[in-house]
Amino acid sequence: MSPREILKREFLQCEEENAKGAFLLQLHCKCEWDWNAFRRLTSAMYDVAEELKGQPSIERWIAEGFWYCDSEITAIASHSNFSRFPEDAYRDGVELIHNLASFLFSDQNPYNDDTLRKKAKG
Repeated sequence: MSPREILKREFLQCEEENAKGAFLLQLHCKCEWDWNAFRRLTSAMYDVAEELKGQPSIERWIAEGFWYCDSEITAIASHSNFSRFPEDAYRDGVELIHNLASFLFSDQNPYNDDTLRKKAKG
């Protein structure tokens, strides 16, 4: 599955059967953080942000999806009913999503090296 296809599955979840294994669906509906699905999401987010770097515009569904991830993953992961052990891993995950969204919208890598790609790809 291409990075854009992964993001479409994550961001445009029209039917639950098409979103099987989608990180956002599991997080939102079951309050479960699937680290493998998270890694697929962050890897795809990095690839698409890198692809769009320097482009004059971003497709609306991509921009909305990155914004949604940045705001909703933070909100869900900070909810009192959400199990966050080990705490550092979830904090790092939320920070990675924020950095990927910043990278998409500003074209600026928050690191001076290849750290963002390495974190996004695992």
